[in-house]
Order: sequence, then structure tokens, then C-alpha cells
Amino acid sequence: MLRGTFRKPGFSKAWQVFVMLGMTDDSLQLNLPQSCTMADWLEMYLPKGEGDLKQRLKNTFQLNDEEVCKFEWLDFFSQSLLPVHSGTSAQILEEILKSRWVLGAHDRDLVVMQHQISYSKDNTSYLHESTMVIKGESNTHTAMAKTVGLPLAIACKLIIENGIKARGVITPVNKEVYGPILDELSQLGIDFKDKISVLA
Repeated sequence: MLRGTFRKPGFSKAWQVFVMLGMTDDSLQLNLPQSCTMADWLEMYLPKGEGDLKQRLKNTFQLNDEEVCKFEWLDFFSQSLLPVHSGTSAQILEEILKSRWVLGAHDRDLVVMQHQISYSKDNTSYLHESTMVIKGESNTHTAMAKTVGLPLAIACKLIIENGIKARGVITPVNKEVYGPILDELSQLGIDFKDKISVLA
């Protein structure tokens, strides 16, 4: 089984830099001076070396220009003050990212999921592709919000209406649970389109 996630070019490498620098650590509480800037904070983690902050980051992690731009876009080379000055490294990084990773008024998200299952039957090989594509309606009614929130909301409604009679801690692999939820999701436009191909 292979699971993958679509990311824009440079995202994975840039995120790995955060991890390697220790900026995702959530164990040590920091109390930084109010004058601490974005560049100061990056300087705390980056090994000493030749060149300015940007060049040292690029050299230390062998980043290309596109990957360095990710940090520039986040304002890491500037004298802007940190949004918060106390918390763990992970919490401070979270506040920095939250201020930039927001959907604008005209932005729309997109959720794409595809399952590919290859199998053989009667000496013939097949590929079964099951694909779901959901587009966000606005920066509030997002595709992510719909695909995460609606299944839970439908499950709660079914329990209240006694559509799900099982009680206690149960897993959603029970057909009594997932069956009616998938049916209602399909009515709301959240479903998979199937395609079966014969492999050469």
C-alpha cells in the first residue's frame, strides 16, 4: 500500500528543514525578548557559517532558489517581530504559519483522493480506480471542511434519529455506520467515481 500527498514543489524539502532545525520541537518552553525578530529566531537554530542568513540557510541544507523562496515568503529573513514570544518552538512556528497559511477571500481549496487497486481474475489483470474530487465553495465553506465535518455531522444526526442503533465505542467499518453516511454524502455530491481497466 502506498499513500501520497500532493504538495507544491519545494514544500516537502522546506518542511524537512524546519524539522532538522528543531523548529517543530514541542518539548522545551521558550521565553524570548519582545524585540526578537523573525531573522533573530531563525538565527537561534541555524549553524554559524559564512554569508548572510539566507545564504547560510541555503548552503546548510543545499536548498535551491524555489525552496529558499518558501522561507522568504514566510518573512524569515526580515526584521519583523515574532507574532508570539513565548511557547515551544512548535507553538511559535504554528503562529507564524497561521498568519500566512490562510485562504484569501477569493481562494478556493480542492480535495482530490484516488484509490488504485490492481488485481487478477480469470487470468486477466485489472486496475480499479476510484476517484473523488471536491471543490471548495468559498474560503469558509471549504472542500476540507465538507469532507471532514459532514461525515461526523451525519453520524450524529443518525444516532439522534436512531438510524444507527449500535451504542458504545464502535468503529466506522461497521456497515450500519458507514452505509447510511456514504449514502447521504453521495446526495451532497461527495462520492467516488469508479473506473475499471484491463491491464495489458
